[in-house]
Amino acid sequence: MKTLVLYNHAYQIEKVDCIEGSTYLQVGVCRGQHDFMRILESMALHSAFFQRRSLELELDRRLALFDRVIIFGCQEYLSWYAYKRAVGLNMTVSVIPDNTEFYLRPSTCVESGLNFKRMVKILIYGLLKFGLEKDYAFFGNKVIYSISKSHIDYSNAYFNTVDSHQLKHHFSFEKKNECIIYVSQPYYEDYSIPLDVWVDSLNRVLEEYVLEGLTVLIKFHQRDSLEFREIIGRQYVECDDVDKHYKFVGFFSTMLFELALESKMVLSHFSSVEHLFPAVYSSFVKLVSAELDINLSGERAWLLNSCKFENLTKII
Repeated sequence: MKTLVLYNHAYQIEKVDCIEGSTYLQVGVCRGQHDFMRILESMALHSAFFQRRSLELELDRRLALFDRVIIFGCQEYLSWYAYKRAVGLNMTVSVIPDNTEFYLRPSTCVESGLNFKRMVKILIYGLLKFGLEKDYAFFGNKVIYSISKSHIDYSNAYFNTVDSHQLKHHFSFEKKNECIIYVSQPYYEDYSIPLDVWVDSLNRVLEEYVLEGLTVLIKFHQRDSLEFREIIGRQYVECDDVDKHYKFVGFFSTMLFELALESKMVLSHFSSVEHLFPAVYSSFVKLVSAELDINLSGERAWLLNSCKFENLTKII
């Protein structure tokens, strides 16, 4: 079966075995090793408007050459367009969960009402022919897209491709002279949180561990700003090798889930910063947390296994 694989980022396919006879197409921002198509959301609005139709036609041309399509994430317009076309052509379709925000779908998080930015995106992405809050919805000014549960393929999902080190859960430990790693996520960028407010909130969380006698190290995110790195770098040392460590703290990033699946000790303090986020995102975090039975107040380490994630299918 001739297969087309669509992905956005290299990390999505790093842990996945190559499928024999498959062709890879990256729909992303930075060109990698495969054929490349620029993600529509990364373009200036006028460029997206004029290029969208030609990119759709290119996807149509490519889809006609294959029997099957595998899509990682399906969280941006061109991948979703390919998904809808492939379903319409009765192709074999698989959508692979690539991170926790994969579950942000119209059935999960909907912000009603249209503002100017949203109406512009509806026009530019050609969404007028689709159903608002059915086929697509808005999460802030970001468009989120619907998929069918029947097309979700968990075999290569991020929570099933984690390399388990088979470590035992020992959460009663001697804290003196030990390290804990803060796993950064640029929420201040994603949700327009003033950087000084974010840094103050983060420091209140990390100072608790310093007072307990732990050394705090930072695992920066690739999208962390230089300003954030400089500010935090004056207070804490960057972690050079995550694999060497056992204890991690953060809020709700996908990396925390992966570490917990590796049997690392993971603590989330999302509750302490919840007030900085839009209510719809907080609701999403609480919904996922309830399904996975994970603590958000730093009081209990996460205990996860891959089977739990399949519970999230019902919220889509």
